[in-house]
Amino acid sequence: MNLDYHILWVEDLDESYDTYSRRITRYVENKNFRCNIHRIKMQNEFNITEIDLNKFDILIVDYKLGDSEDGREIIKEVRNGKYLNDVLFYSGEGEAVLLKLIQEQALEGVFVSNRNNQVLVPKIEALIDKSIRRTIDPISIRGMLLDVTSDFDNIIKDIINKSWSLLNCDEKGELTTYARGLVEERRKSVNRLVEKYSDEKVMQVDKLLDEREFTAEKAVRLLNKIMQSKNPNINRVRQSCLSKLNINEDGGDFKLYSEYKKDILDYRNKLAHVKLEADVSGIVCIGEVNGEVHNCDETFCDMIRKNLLKFRVFFNCLYDEFSNNKRNDPPEENM
Repeated sequence: MNLDYHILWVEDLDESYDTYSRRITRYVENKNFRCNIHRIKMQNEFNITEIDLNKFDILIVDYKLGDSEDGREIIKEVRNGKYLNDVLFYSGEGEAVLLKLIQEQALEGVFVSNRNNQVLVPKIEALIDKSIRRTIDPISIRGMLLDVTSDFDNIIKDIINKSWSLLNCDEKGELTTYARGLVEERRKSVNRLVEKYSDEKVMQVDKLLDEREFTAEKAVRLLNKIMQSKNPNINRVRQSCLSKLNINEDGGDFKLYSEYKKDILDYRNKLAHVKLEADVSGIVCIGEVNGEVHNCDETFCDMIRKNLLKFRVFFNCLYDEFSNNKRNDPPEENM
């Protein structure tokens, strides 16, 4: 599981689906996941060879689709395909009828519910909680953190490349000097990189970002420096995206790097170096991060997901804004 929670929902009635799905979407998002529901109305829309069932966290299946009992046939096809997703099977005919059906067909791992809103929705929520609890362990949360931040590393590079074209030559030169300073911080291990870029007044930033020695942490610091620019093109993007991250500008000091380090990098670095055993039972102590000792429990995992979602929204905003903005230099003053 990553930050996206995937549900396959089989329901033919629009009104029922709209009511149920709104509540479930809110519930999932309150758990700091992004809810993705793939809806199927009728059996002929379900093709097991075209749907990646492995990505779905739960399946929710109505018994009666139109005038037929196709919901049961879909579940049979899923189980015959050796897929082990948790399934909630529901109907207005009551749980006793559904239990008899799944026993007759020997359908394993299927939960049943009345379609009454007050019964069905809490059962779906309970299944969601059950699947989320499976991820509350250090190995799972480390995998999620490393996977999502790897995506962040790539989008940060794309954002820097797109923002570069909005800067004037003097601003690029200033940032080149700053980037060179980042490179020189570990001179012994990056002599090649220092020599390669030491004579450039304005570097080709895309080539620098592809250098192995120019780490993800340095890229975030360079992006932070770019976002501090007084360039009107950058300022326009900054103001548009600030609300996504709840960062306040303090005297023009844009604190992206310090916030990202505190909320993301420090936890990634800690989890990357903690020795974890797959067979450890009970709550595992992660250790101290930012002056606080953390245990890998539901609260800790929820906090990590919340931080990741916050920065994903922010980086996506920056990427979209830089993609849609074109350089707009102020007119030159008459001499």
